[in-house]
Amino acid sequence: MPTTQAPQPQPSTKAPPPKPSTCGAPSNPYGYNFCGTGGFVTSPPGDICNYFGCIANFWNGHGYMVECNDGTYSMSGGIRGACSYHGGEDRPVYSG
Repeated sequence: MPTTQAPQPQPSTKAPPPKPSTCGAPSNPYGYNFCGTGGFVTSPPGDICNYFGCIANFWNGHGYMVECNDGTYSMSGGIRGACSYHGGEDRPVYSG
């Protein structure tokens, strides 16, 4: 009596989906970017500072999320004096 073998799994030829571009923003699961797509980030999730290097008083800000000129991040975008101890504002962070 002939024996039958179980079918062998074939390697997948599908490539994983590409990660969305962040246009230079730190890699993050929220799709936050510098591409100019989406709106300003005004209510980031509580773990955002795990992905972006937040300034010490990040959560005291009442504007939108911005990158400061020294590469740190603030929530005082659009408010006079934002990033004043960090070289001024560089660019906003967008929601994607």
